[in-house]
Amino acid sequence: MKFHWTRNAVDGGCGRRCASVLSIICLLPVASFLAPISSAQSPAPQTKNEAVNANPLDAPGLEEKVDALLQKMTLEEKVGQLVQYSAGQATGPTSGRTDDSDMIRKGQVGSLFNVTGARETNALQRIAVENSRLKIPLIFGLDVIHGFRTTFPIPLGLAATWEPEIVEKAARVAASEASSAGVRWAFSPMVDIARDARWGRISEGAGEDPYLGAAMARAYVRGYQGQRAGGTTTRRKFPNTRCGNFICRHFAPHKRPERPRSCQDSTL
Repeated sequence: MKFHWTRNAVDGGCGRRCASVLSIICLLPVASFLAPISSAQSPAPQTKNEAVNANPLDAPGLEEKVDALLQKMTLEEKVGQLVQYSAGQATGPTSGRTDDSDMIRKGQVGSLFNVTGARETNALQRIAVENSRLKIPLIFGLDVIHGFRTTFPIPLGLAATWEPEIVEKAARVAASEASSAGVRWAFSPMVDIARDARWGRISEGAGEDPYLGAAMARAYVRGYQGQRAGGTTTRRKFPNTRCGNFICRHFAPHKRPERPRSCQDSTL
């Protein structure tokens, strides 16, 4: 199979919009929106630790709530949940407008990229949950590649340590810092296995070894979401300070371009 990756498609955020389809409409915003309602109807009381560590996607009756919400949505609102714009830095498409508030109010935006800071994210989130028809929250994403406020070595450098525990701690710090700024969607880790030394994105991954790449990917996920090896969780110590979602990027053919550029044909 031959895939053609155009510059507009990749630089325009094709991967981000595709991930948005799954993450936004199926997982976090809807789950976060509905889980408190479902949890309130649960007859079994939760202990303090159970409440802290509860997965909102496991809430009883969640599927029925999601189905009911989808039935209420117009086609335009469903499409709106699949729309992601970059607000601020030039990463991915922008709406071409200086103010996205009206689009959020109309349910025409599901997620925003490059919006950080409690003041900015809260102001936009308030519009979504108070002024839109269905009150579905926005999700804010960012390239949290090797740290947020605290800068760590690039992923290739971290992988060279062969110490997943160090990588998990770095991701833990990044998640805590990013979530405090309103970012709950980390566009990381990059799990492509490098096959061509000329490819310009090798620095974002763990190199050419699949075993090491898998170990590093697991460490990033545990750090971002709070899950440690052995099943215990860091969320008891740091409740609500995590990136609730992440992306293991990129899709299969992106790592093997026919020419040493990020945006080229790939043969899978």
